[in-house]
Amino acid sequence: MLPRRGGVPLFFPKENIMFQLQELDQIKAAVDKLDHWEIVMPSATDDDELQFELTPSVSFYDAKIIVSVTSFNAFAKEVVALADGFDPDYEASLWIGPDGHGANGAPYHIRDILDDMDAVQSAYNELADAFRPFVTEF
Repeated sequence: MLPRRGGVPLFFPKENIMFQLQELDQIKAAVDKLDHWEIVMPSATDDDELQFELTPSVSFYDAKIIVSVTSFNAFAKEVVALADGFDPDYEASLWIGPDGHGANGAPYHIRDILDDMDAVQSAYNELADAFRPFVTEF
């Protein structure tokens, strides 16, 4: 398991500061319960969003998720949508070279690439399942 990093950033606007801190606490608590994930607490974007970086401890390639949102519900929806839309077969195909074997630093054997993408999908599903109960439709 990767070490946890982060803390409460000091860039929040004065309005709704408690609401935002509570949301951050919810997100951090949910991610901290997972075995294969670490979260870098958010940084502000130019669009008044918070950008979160979530990284699984599986995969030979960069499987991190970067989510920029304005609310906890939007964060939960985005994480669930990203996990539900992940296609391990398609992702594996991106790492197969013209000779039919791994390229660009991927494992040589296609089976190893597929196994790795299946592990990424499992990690994404683990993350999505942690936030699925919080998704609300408005």
